[in-house]
Amino acid sequence: TGLKTKNVDVAGEFAAAAMSGPQRTPPTLQEWLSKVEWTREVGEFRRAVVRFVNDVDWSETWLRAVIAVHVVLFFTLVITRRNHVVQFATFFTLLVSVLGATFVNDWCMANYALFTNHAYFDKSGFFISVMWSVPAMINCMLILINWVYISGELLVKVKRLELAQKRRRAAASKGGGGGGGDGDTKKTQ
Repeated sequence: TGLKTKNVDVAGEFAAAAMSGPQRTPPTLQEWLSKVEWTREVGEFRRAVVRFVNDVDWSETWLRAVIAVHVVLFFTLVITRRNHVVQFATFFTLLVSVLGATFVNDWCMANYALFTNHAYFDKSGFFISVMWSVPAMINCMLILINWVYISGELLVKVKRLELAQKRRRAAASKGGGGGGGDGDTKKTQ
């Protein structure tokens, strides 16, 4: 099940080179990349994105509103990055909205004439995924990154306080003759 490229099994080529001994060396990274057909796939993806952008009527008010919601959400997340309650509420709301996107897509597919002249919504949900779910999940990912960063900061802060407390205890035990510390000594029964 190796990576197939231009009728060459690259993983198999590496394995064959490794098994056959020193007379055959595995291809270099440059040789390997030259055999991968990813440039064709990137080109196809780029053409699909350009086609999508050209096919959508960006002058429609509701599309601008959806984009504005994502921009406002992003800046709200940046401004409230230290407010855990707002971050959690936004995270939960975004995840629920992504979960409900299927139902919204079904409704929009049946009633698109109420708010647009174009039938953007289909059974696959591609349009709502691109316009709502992907940006919402990116915002959720940013919230998670922020939580990991804040957790790291908190861990460093706790460790520093712990080390400072150890230093104070060590200084108190040296200077005070070992007695009357901060109450952490255990009494024997």
